[in-house]
Amino acid sequence: MPPDAAVFPDPIQLAHFSEIPGVGRHVLVGPQGQVLSHDAEDTEGLAALVAVCAACGRAIGAELGSPDLNHALFQRRAGERFLVVPLGGSALGFFQKKDAIGSELLARVAAWKETLSPD
Repeated sequence: MPPDAAVFPDPIQLAHFSEIPGVGRHVLVGPQGQVLSHDAEDTEGLAALVAVCAACGRAIGAELGSPDLNHALFQRRAGERFLVVPLGGSALGFFQKKDAIGSELLARVAAWKETLSPD
């Protein structure tokens, strides 16, 4: 999927995302950082983090000659993990549930991403 293609999962696709084992609260942002969907608290703060992270990932990737960022992971000292997954021009940020195994969760999210197509 081209990094500038807008991908907006429909409500059914987002419901499937929410059902992935290990996925916690999430926020989906559009190309301009606008909140498209969420089930998280502090939605505006998370949306800003997701938008900035996705933009930085695209810029870093372009500089390194590989514009397709797979994901970014932020971990707090307490162990809480927050992931950002670009979806073309939009991006999805979500919390990883504490009992989830990171590599398995990322494989499930990658498989979910394969079901999406640009508008």
